[in-house]
Amino acid sequence: MSLNIVHNGLLTRKKYIQLLDPNLELDNVTRDARFFSTFNAGYLPATLRANFYMYLNNYTKLNSQISKFDLNINPMCSLCIANNIANPENESLRHFITNCVPFDNYITPIYNILVPNSSLLEKKIIFCLGFDTPNNSYNILGNTCTLLLFNYILFRRRSKFIAQPEQTRDFILSHLDMLQSNSIAT
Repeated sequence: MSLNIVHNGLLTRKKYIQLLDPNLELDNVTRDARFFSTFNAGYLPATLRANFYMYLNNYTKLNSQISKFDLNINPMCSLCIANNIANPENESLRHFITNCVPFDNYITPIYNILVPNSSLLEKKIIFCLGFDTPNNSYNILGNTCTLLLFNYILFRRRSKFIAQPEQTRDFILSHLDMLQSNSIAT
């Protein structure tokens, strides 16, 4: 029996990765199911899981979408603006994955710990599609880190305080410690 979880959010994230390298083969049902199931992890707070579910299903509203309903919102990428990038593009998941240098700087410190010596493309594949190793426990850890990373970027972006990449790494590591303590206590 084949597990089929192909949905619009997954297809969209695969399309963004294939914009970076059209020759990649990205069909891995087990990887997709594992990544998608991360939002069900009971050890994570409901808010983080809900935000990640929105990301997985391509429902997260970023500045380019929000600005259509609120004229006070600048549609340009808040990460690029905060980092003084000339001519920032509209803020969207596609922009983050394909062209946003500050986004690359956020994901690199985390994935350098989890997947040393990986290329930026490999890091973006992990961010979009999840971990795919023979060790299921490591996949769960990596996907949990991705969930925390996505939420951290989302919260920092909403609060208009863009943290430095080192602060992002520290946030993720401290939350992993907190999650481990909570899972041991229960």
